[in-house]
Amino acid sequence: MTIEGLGAEARRWRPEVLAAGAASALAVTVGSIVAGAPVLAILAVIAIVAVAVFLARPDYSLYLLVSLTALESQFQLSSNEQLSATKLAGALSFASFTLYILVGRRRLLLDRTHLIAMLLLSVAMVSTLQAASLPDALTETVRLASFVVLYVVVTHLAAARSVLVSIAWTFVASSALAGGIGSYNFLTSQTHLARLKYGDPNDFAFVLAAALPFAIWLLVETHGWRRPLAALMIGLLAAGIVLSLSRGAVLAVGVGVIWHAVSNRRHRRLLIVAMTVSAMSALLFIQSNPERVAQGLSAKEYVAQDNVDSRLVAWNGAIKLAADHPLLGIGPGNFGVYYYEISGNPVGTFALGVSHNSYLDVASELGFFGLLLFLAFIVLSFWRLSTATARGLGPQGLASLARTSLIVVLVCFITMSEHYFAPLWLLGAIGTALHRESASASST
Repeated sequence: MTIEGLGAEARRWRPEVLAAGAASALAVTVGSIVAGAPVLAILAVIAIVAVAVFLARPDYSLYLLVSLTALESQFQLSSNEQLSATKLAGALSFASFTLYILVGRRRLLLDRTHLIAMLLLSVAMVSTLQAASLPDALTETVRLASFVVLYVVVTHLAAARSVLVSIAWTFVASSALAGGIGSYNFLTSQTHLARLKYGDPNDFAFVLAAALPFAIWLLVETHGWRRPLAALMIGLLAAGIVLSLSRGAVLAVGVGVIWHAVSNRRHRRLLIVAMTVSAMSALLFIQSNPERVAQGLSAKEYVAQDNVDSRLVAWNGAIKLAADHPLLGIGPGNFGVYYYEISGNPVGTFALGVSHNSYLDVASELGFFGLLLFLAFIVLSFWRLSTATARGLGPQGLASLARTSLIVVLVCFITMSEHYFAPLWLLGAIGTALHRESASASST
């Protein structure tokens, strides 16, 4: 099967899945009507049909998972942290992809990056068994598993260029929507900084910063009515980043802009246009409620030195924890358990749950072998995107701006703990999908 053929197969309906869904919907409808609950029947039918469609279309399940990675913090399904929209979407995507492989009798296309990702997940699972806080470790390990699933699915389905383009649109559109919601939450005093309802400003800004280069790619490569739409999404992303007051995200975007301007001269003019749109949009949002923005800046300035001091303590503590637990680390999500011990602060005072450095978090929570696997995944992803850029693989210009997005992500990792978020795994998967296009071309 050709590379494009694989993507085409991913978009075919699965009659057997839809038949099972229709039968289930009919059974639920009849049973609910008999029981006198027609509203429940309608909701149940809608849910069953939606699940059947997502199971039948692995590409749809993938787009759902990608979109929820940006929006998941706006709502909660329950008080149970193990039950989140992203995890459910990940499970649905995995089930759909499994049917796609088994029913079609296709073989998995795995390479060394898949091995690295699965080994990293295995280390997290083993480390979980000896973690001081098992619930925290399980939460982070399940989250990592959902993004390993994302990586596997994207590397198979994104072999088709149309799927790659759809992923870019989905990621940018959902992130822009999140940017608009977060900015509205801040300007209407629903949150103290721009963020989603249940999220963190740094996590919010990180996802938006990773999506910004893709939005610029859409501005560069699309035409007609889609270009103004791309400009609007750039504005929403930029406003969200600025109003989050996340210095790490702003720094990362700045580094990304400089990197792209130096490495890709063809995009310099439109890069200037994109940055102009970003600045004007941020200014527009600021002017819509300048008093609220001034309050946010004042509050941020008030805690700025404390933030710096606490992060230096956290970084030193993470290094010490990694040295004391070199084999398996202290367990995923367990940094906060040791914070009082490493900081010397009395129990009950403010405590950090992460070190605010992804590399140190991985080293302290998964040990040095886990850190080695994490760095190996990053290096291979960067190399594959660089190779795709040099060879002009994939949709025009996508590999170059995906690589810039990876630069933004890696800079964010220095001041944020974002390794259990989707962008790294999505970018790595795009690099691997493009790498396969090169391998396919060389074998023909």
